[in-house]
Amino acid sequence: MLTWHNLGQQPATYLRGGIRLHDQVTRMLIEQSIGILITSFPNMIWQIYTVSTNSAIKSALQLAKENLINTICVLTGFSTHAITFYIYLLASSTFRKNVQEMFLSRRITPSRNVDLVQITITKPDQRETVRIP
Repeated sequence: MLTWHNLGQQPATYLRGGIRLHDQVTRMLIEQSIGILITSFPNMIWQIYTVSTNSAIKSALQLAKENLINTICVLTGFSTHAITFYIYLLASSTFRKNVQEMFLSRRITPSRNVDLVQITITKPDQRETVRIP
């Protein structure tokens, strides 16, 4: 929310296609919030169920079913942390273009000398060396 607030204080920045940066960030924040709610909801329901049935006597089959459901809820909860990348990938054409360029047209290879901090960025048509202070 601080990002959105800070963007509101800046002069309007327009991206390609006439879309305001503020509007794109707003859309991405809404989509990210919805994604977090969707991936957190099963775990929330599961925690309520666990607390409410804590004192009940359960069979081995019931415990196995509950263990499976718990595992599914935990895995769904882990996806909360990965969903940000996919939301940015779907919502931002600039981010999509940068990711595509990174995977298709650039290879980052470290130099052989470990003492010298140097990264060689190789493009298909040229070779460029960038020194990092």
